Amino acid sequence: DSLLSYSFESSAILLYELLDKLINDCYNLIDQNSLSINQVEDVIFSNEPKKAAQQILDLRRNVINIRKIMQNHKNILSRLTEMKSSLVPRADLKKCYDRLVEHSKRIWEMLDNQKEMIEVLGSTNQSLLDNQMTAIMKTLTIFSVIVFPLTLLATIFSMRTQYTPLVNHDYGFWIIIGIMMLLSLGMLMIFKKKRWI
Repeated sequence: DSLLSYSFESSAILLYELLDKLINDCYNLIDQNSLSINQVEDVIFSNEPKKAAQQILDLRRNVINIRKIMQNHKNILSRLTEMKSSLVPRADLKKCYDRLVEHSKRIWEMLDNQKEMIEVLGSTNQSLLDNQMTAIMKTLTIFSVIVFPLTLLATIFSMRTQYTPLVNHDYGFWIIIGIMMLLSLGMLMIFKKKRWI
């Protein structure tokens, strides 16, 4: 192999080998991101969107950081393809650095795919969080609508004015409680009929 014959004689080939090792290590980072993406997907669809939110943010930061680094590398590697050496034939040197440029392009494409997947997961997770919040707000609204007339009824009967009904009745308290229960039940039935619950 022509590379091995130049390995210890040319700084250009030494630089190539160092860059080749660094770029190959990028694949490990991308593999780790892929595993994390799969884990986040499992967490999201196991109905734990709050837990997934932080993991998605971490993934976004990782991909952004690697993309920043690779953007600089792409520009530098393109310039290095024009490098000249007194020890290594120009064609061999260009072939080596062209291989690094190809690796950097492949890594960039993989990072683009991961970025898109993370954005989709983020949107899905946000939709699930919004649905949960909507369900909570719906429950609270229904609870408020039921409690408001009961509070009004209780306030009216607590006035104890001269003509307040059931105040002096032996079973007045239980009658009022019964009215409240019937009112609550009636409202729940109306909500169910309209498919609000």
